[in-house]
Amino acid sequence: VLALLVASLTGKRAFAAGGIVAVFLVTTPVVGVLDFVGGDTVKRLSGLASPPTLVLGLQRWLFRNNPASEIGEYGPVYGLTAAALVCLCVLLLLVRYERVAR
Repeated sequence: VLALLVASLTGKRAFAAGGIVAVFLVTTPVVGVLDFVGGDTVKRLSGLASPPTLVLGLQRWLFRNNPASEIGEYGPVYGLTAAALVCLCVLLLLVRYERVAR
């Protein structure tokens, strides 16, 4: 949904693809930096900074595929963050396309 929102904000397809890649490429190193310099809590919550790691943390929490996973007891935080991000992106998409329809 985030990629769809980024793509909807650009005028050309090539810029849309570049914008989507930029969002993922810019946010992924943030996770690495937070994981490297942060304490235990920051390391467990660093996955919230990037969409791919947010989905990975959500998967680990929902399916409990790794009992000693890196997210610890912060699984509900990952779930709430993912739900809020999806709701926000859908809301912004609705606002965006309501303006285009007029």
